[in-house]
Amino acid sequence: MILPNKIISLEDSCLPRAAKLLEVLKDNDTVQAVYLNHKDVFFDVSEFIDALDLLFVLRKINVNFTSGVIQLA
Repeated sequence: MILPNKIISLEDSCLPRAAKLLEVLKDNDTVQAVYLNHKDVFFDVSEFIDALDLLFVLRKINVNFTSGVIQLA
C-alpha cells in the first residue's frame, strides 16, 4: 500500500484511488470486471491492487478468493 508521507503526496498515494473505487463498486462484481471497467483510473494493475488492499484492510470490502467476487461490507 502506498500511503501519504513526507515524500509521497496524498494525490500520489492509493487513498484517492481507493475512494474512487469504493464509489463505483457494486455487490458481486468480480475483481477482473472492476479492473477492466475502471482501469483508466489506475496507472497500472499494481495501483488497482493497492486500492483493493486498502479497502480490504479497512473492512470496506470482502473478497471471495475462490470466485474473485467482491462484496461491499
